[in-house]
Amino acid sequence: MLTYKLFSNSRYRSDRPEDLIRRFRTQLNPRIAVSVDMISTGTDIKPLECLVFMRAVRSSGYFEQMIGRGVRTINPEDLRAVTGDADAKTHFIIVDAVGVYESVKTDSQALSGDPSTPPEPNGAPPRDHNQILDDVSVDQVLNTGFTPQSSTQVTRVIHAFKQFIDQNMDDLSALQILCERPGAQGKLTVDSLNKLEESLQQHSNGLTCESLWFAYQNRFPNKVRGSFEWRTDIISIIRFAMGYTFFLDPFSAIVNRKFEEWITGKAFTQEQREWLEMVRDHIATSLDIRMSDFELAPFAELGNGAKVYQLFGDDLDNILTDLTEKLVS
Repeated sequence: MLTYKLFSNSRYRSDRPEDLIRRFRTQLNPRIAVSVDMISTGTDIKPLECLVFMRAVRSSGYFEQMIGRGVRTINPEDLRAVTGDADAKTHFIIVDAVGVYESVKTDSQALSGDPSTPPEPNGAPPRDHNQILDDVSVDQVLNTGFTPQSSTQVTRVIHAFKQFIDQNMDDLSALQILCERPGAQGKLTVDSLNKLEESLQQHSNGLTCESLWFAYQNRFPNKVRGSFEWRTDIISIIRFAMGYTFFLDPFSAIVNRKFEEWITGKAFTQEQREWLEMVRDHIATSLDIRMSDFELAPFAELGNGAKVYQLFGDDLDNILTDLTEKLVS
């Protein structure tokens, strides 16, 4: 079963079920496979890149079957269709959220004896385990705010980040561009953001984009709009930290606003606009769009590069260049 929740500020304006299903099938995110714990149902689970245990597993045989879902191989071309930067499936990731690996497991055994004979009672008489619930009293908020420990941690995170910016300005091109340093050359790329993120974690003892977002959200709750979504949100974080923006918005929200400004007044068909919206979403996470990207999801399932060229013709290169500069600037 697929549940697609719409928010008031959703980038998707159509609430028709067929439109939502189509976007779920063709867009890169979200890529989440939900599997029930009944392997014998006959459901075909596709090869997984990440296996998450969210409940205890008591049967060793059942546990091995779950692991088997992760070791299934996948054709490199099919893998690149959903994970564009992957060459081949060399491993899979297990997230053990409930301690399945440490728990004691037993082998399933056949029942013995006559199954129609009920077991004899054993032990003390059963007791009433019903809970007494208070359905009358109304819950009240006694206090709100942050503990001194959390406030101190927020201050340390923000200070460490500003210190990182000052000390690494000369070495990281992404910082020079985002901080509008005179003489900064080139443009923002995913590679430059990756180097920035790696340097940030090394410098600040594992500081991440998520922890920075949380810190600024706690310090400036009225200025942070939305939640952390993608690693490109570091762009928004740096601009907010340097005082270039008054609000801290997810990078995708900024891209959406710039897209609406760019497309207003331009004459595109509905199909052309749908393709441009997919290009917009790709740029929001990759900062660029190339012709080779149209061979990947979600474009590949709708006609790849041949289709987009059919829609825009010789104007395609100019449109993509102009749109990219507008959204990433």
